[in-house]
Amino acid sequence: MSERLETGTRTVNPFSPRTILLGIIVSLMSFGAVLTLMAWAPELSDRERAGPTPYSHAATGYSGLITLLENYGMTVSISRLERSFDTYDRLLVLTPLPGHMPKAEVRFEDGDIAEPVLIMLPKWSAITDRRNTRWQSELSLLSNARVERVLEHIDDEAEIERITSPASVNSPYGRFRPHFEDKMQVLQSDYLEPVISAPTGQLLSKTPDGDIYILSDPDLANTFNLDVPDNAKLMVNILNDIRMTEDTPVVFDATLHGFSRSNSMLRILLDVPFLGATLTLLVAAGLLLWSAFTRFGAPAKPEQVFALGKEALTDNTAGLISMAGREVQMAPDYLALSRKALLRELGITRNLSDAETNALLDRLSADDETGPSWAQLRDDLNKPASSRDDLLQKARRLYRWRKERPNGH
Repeated sequence: MSERLETGTRTVNPFSPRTILLGIIVSLMSFGAVLTLMAWAPELSDRERAGPTPYSHAATGYSGLITLLENYGMTVSISRLERSFDTYDRLLVLTPLPGHMPKAEVRFEDGDIAEPVLIMLPKWSAITDRRNTRWQSELSLLSNARVERVLEHIDDEAEIERITSPASVNSPYGRFRPHFEDKMQVLQSDYLEPVISAPTGQLLSKTPDGDIYILSDPDLANTFNLDVPDNAKLMVNILNDIRMTEDTPVVFDATLHGFSRSNSMLRILLDVPFLGATLTLLVAAGLLLWSAFTRFGAPAKPEQVFALGKEALTDNTAGLISMAGREVQMAPDYLALSRKALLRELGITRNLSDAETNALLDRLSADDETGPSWAQLRDDLNKPASSRDDLLQKARRLYRWRKERPNGH
């Protein structure tokens, strides 16, 4: 990627800073979108899909029961948090899927669940309509074994039986004529206590040492037969009896159906109250990225480690003399070099003696009224200077004097 394309005499870089910056921005936005979707995946899923869930309007769903209880005056909510298993002062309603109760079975086994709890056993196996996932196209009865697996951590010897629906059912709340689709599903157990009995089984059972209730046939509460008046009346009476007080809210759990609300660190950073801080950090990172591409411009070319040429040689020599502290002793040498250069510029023969040369140069400055004479300049530089600044001033005076000569340049 670092290769360059040769086009005639021009060298073209196919990856301009603007292109690279655009690619980085698109990548970061895509990555952020993926993280956001991961954090809010449960929120974006269709809650009303068909099945025995509190959100479902299908035949086996319980949204109709929730509407009925709200119209009756109860406080009803749907929980997507697992902490609802540990919350007291509420009636928790569980509507598990066939087979087992994930996330809840360990709590039942260890007795680590807040009571009261009502478990509505599954009864139907449904096929979701392909054209609309909120509908169910076909229903069939579950096998007894799959229903019994839900009870393994409450009563592993309990059995399920399906009988012909009786004409009426006696309950602590009176006699009712409920309707059950196909056959009535009852529970047989020597451990569980019957609350509402039925021929050869129990319709509503209770654990002897707690307030965990099991409704054997969900047709009493789901949308399938909730339009039957006695079904609705009996279900309302059951919930009223299980609740500790009239003000106790009824909470339907949705975590067993995969609607758990995410409490991950990513979700926390992208939700209130940390959303503002997260956005501030993202803006700061964006500004840093922008400044890196625009503020400092193109990178500077690296300097050569060892400088070459006469100028570098002169600088290095001057540096060595300065480090040795011998600058002030260079005044006589500078005078001699300047006199040779001046004689060469004036075209004066080298056969003259020092005395004759000095006399000639004195005559060149004889007409100067204000400037220094050659004799004065010679006396100043004929001995070491007192300091570096003193040497610099005397050298400048001699340089100006040379430039002011009629034949100098």
